[in-house]
Amino acid sequence: MFVISVNAQHYQSAGFEAILGGLDTEIVDLTCHDVRIYSDKADLSHRYDIARLVQFEKA
Repeated sequence: MFVISVNAQHYQSAGFEAILGGLDTEIVDLTCHDVRIYSDKADLSHRYDIARLVQFEKA
């Protein structure tokens, strides 16, 4: 099992979505979960930043 984290703001624009989508014969059980990176105490400029946790297994 592999899990990587990607800033959700860049997931599509940096090509992660396309690359992972094209690996359908190499990986299985691809799931994504969005989680907040920082707590409510963080600076307002980043308080609501989201990480996308990408989980998959080798086929």
